[in-house]
Amino acid sequence: MDLIAIVGLMTIIYTLVYMIFPWFLDCDLNLAFHERFGKPISSLKDKVVWIIGASSGIGEHLAYVLAENGCKLILSARRETELERVKNNCLQRNANLKSCDIEVLVLDIRDLDKHEPAFNSIIAKFGKLDILVNNAGQSQRALWENIEISVDREMFDLNVFSPIALSRLVAKYFFKMNAGHFVVTSSIAGIIEVPFSATYCANKFALHGYYKTLGIETLDKNISITMACPGPLYTDFLAKAFTGKSNEVS
Repeated sequence: MDLIAIVGLMTIIYTLVYMIFPWFLDCDLNLAFHERFGKPISSLKDKVVWIIGASSGIGEHLAYVLAENGCKLILSARRETELERVKNNCLQRNANLKSCDIEVLVLDIRDLDKHEPAFNSIIAKFGKLDILVNNAGQSQRALWENIEISVDREMFDLNVFSPIALSRLVAKYFFKMNAGHFVVTSSIAGIIEVPFSATYCANKFALHGYYKTLGIETLDKNISITMACPGPLYTDFLAKAFTGKSNEVS
């Protein structure tokens, strides 16, 4: 087989693997592989997991699954009452967990000055952090041409820059420990362009760029990155979506 044929074959394989297959998945290729061939969820027992956006939706139900499998949890979001509700539900699902195994840590992820004190409080209480779940975010419904640039900035601040800032803080700890796992709630909109959600799509594409680059830079470290890319879900996520105008939700 000559060089041109080899290059052509490799191009076809690359296209199939990285451009076509992801259209049929609800996650990145790495997660799809580990879903089929990875360790069972029971192996997470006693792991310390920090869930951002734990008061509802995906974050809430992820907390329940992790609690059932013996994880110690830090539940973060802005609504303390909802976080306490989730904590109580977690404790009911696993009688072996104690109240001290689940910490409610109120946090607005956009308040960057609060990231380090929050992280330090986790290490002080649990002695370690194994997994950071970046799940906070907000969707959008608006026509491309009607979106104000201020909305783009607001959404990038919430959906991209804030979780990246927190991840960079936690990454330094993971590098020091030579172990750690980032879990990122992306979206099918980070793989396939979705109409009426231009900024949201850009947010999710950006997250893939940031974390995939981190994955390449940490090939020699024991750092895992999981990108979950769900489609539409029956949660209240769409109930308060950005539109094209600042201070307006649909």
